[in-house]
Amino acid sequence: MTKAIGCISGGLDSTLAVCLMQKQGIEVVALHVLHLWRPLSSDAQAKPRTVRDIEARGVRVETIDATEPDLKIVRHPEHGFGKRMNPCIDCRIWTLRQARRLIKEKE
Repeated sequence: MTKAIGCISGGLDSTLAVCLMQKQGIEVVALHVLHLWRPLSSDAQAKPRTVRDIEARGVRVETIDATEPDLKIVRHPEHGFGKRMNPCIDCRIWTLRQARRLIKEKE
């Protein structure tokens, strides 16, 4: 069986991508990263709707807290600040490295 990691952001696109992979018979593990700038909830333990929806479809969700790495990236971005403060590329690279780590753990 083909296996995949689906990075879910909380938006519709990533949720649909995971669902489409699952529908095609691909064994999917969803990776959800809790970033420093995520929306605050009155219930700190509350799962985002995306995570609940994907779990309801039988997909396992791995959640990683990126609060500390985010602070390091924002303070000292490996690829610089650019014209404005834009550490997004560094956060994306960090997330993809976490996905790669997760793949290696599952091998």
